[in-house]
Amino acid sequence: MTTRAIRDATLDDLDAIMAVDAACFPKPWSRPAWVAEITAGGRERPLVLLSAPPVAFACAPLLDERCELRRIAVLPGHRGQGLAGDLLAAVIARAQASGCERVELEVSAENQAALALYKSAEFRVVGRRPGYYRDPPSDALLLDLALR
Repeated sequence: MTTRAIRDATLDDLDAIMAVDAACFPKPWSRPAWVAEITAGGRERPLVLLSAPPVAFACAPLLDERCELRRIAVLPGHRGQGLAGDLLAAVIARAQASGCERVELEVSAENQAALALYKSAEFRVVGRRPGYYRDPPSDALLLDLALR
């Protein structure tokens, strides 16, 4: 069973995050993209959470009144243990504590596991981008969770 500890990621975690990203997504982000996510400044406050051990992450920067969940991933061998739900709950709690009014995300209409996770957290579908994803082809659903 995976330990439920979740903490803020640092640049020291970059290799672990990139390994999870590469194992979970057909087009993983580049090292410079991850550095930017972890060290973002200005109006964007970084929020990259990592499980301990590093088998899962969530990337959800805080942008003024909203939190944008950009990625959430769990290594295949560690799925089904509630870790994605724990990460999502941590993102929501951090967004609320930071004064965000909502959490936003987009997800493939074909990703049933992710849609079930977001439905369990009471996200609602607020839009659709037809043909957004190319590999494999699918629509993107825009989801929103009101925090106030």
